[in-house]
Amino acid sequence: LSAVSNMERSRCSSRSSYWFPYTLNMTRMMTTYTRRGPGEMYLRSTLGDIIVDLAKRTDSLEINPVKVYEEMMEEGTVAATRHLSFTEKQKLAEKNETVHKIVKNRVGKLEKIAEAFLQAMFSSVDQVPYGIRWLCKAIQQLAKEHFPEATSENVSSLIGGFYVLRFLNPSIVTPHAYRLLPHQPRYGARRNLTLVAKILQNIANQSHASAAVKESYMQPLQPFIHQQQIQVRGFLDQLCDVPDFHESMQLEQYLALCQKTICIEITLSEIYLIHNLLVKYQDVLV
Repeated sequence: LSAVSNMERSRCSSRSSYWFPYTLNMTRMMTTYTRRGPGEMYLRSTLGDIIVDLAKRTDSLEINPVKVYEEMMEEGTVAATRHLSFTEKQKLAEKNETVHKIVKNRVGKLEKIAEAFLQAMFSSVDQVPYGIRWLCKAIQQLAKEHFPEATSENVSSLIGGFYVLRFLNPSIVTPHAYRLLPHQPRYGARRNLTLVAKILQNIANQSHASAAVKESYMQPLQPFIHQQQIQVRGFLDQLCDVPDFHESMQLEQYLALCQKTICIEITLSEIYLIHNLLVKYQDVLV
């Protein structure tokens, strides 16, 4: 990671071109790593139940006023008018008091769901696989080394971008890919999952909080997002608080040697393959 980072940084003319999102090579490396067994096991054990419960909800959590107005048109709550442009629907939605009430109610529901995800994250920091925590630490160190003028919010934003955007959110928006669900959720459930993922990503984007919410319909969530950012920053610092990779390896080797008995699990197929290799290269080995 360090080698790729240094190589990619030499190609960048400014901090903004390197800072976020990550370079393509780094993104591929880190995303691939998070999809390994330990990462998926952590996601299933920590967030699995919350994601499944959210995916099973039949009610809509949509807060985009235009889409809420379209829902009302489909339900017959308001007169369905054909051939309305987006701008026309937007104006009608802004004037409709029922739309505002529905959005306000759903914002409260989304905040409670997002808080459940955050609490699950905070309470399981010690269960996050060491390799993923070490990557967070490496990002922190590289950011401070390359950009010493960066603020703590800048650095936390970069760490959060990896941990939330590349690690947590994919399991939320595509739970079937992580075997949390047997099949792809229906459209309404996918939209609910996406909205929660957007909230978590905006919270993780520590720098320039007011600019983090790009979609105007997400603005009602801004106070909640800002309120959670300080606690999330502390969580991200905790993620980075792990011993160096080499120190950890030495400790694991020491513990392994101190054990009275060391058991190695091996399948019959693996024994068969090893035997074939020994037979094939017996002249070389002897």
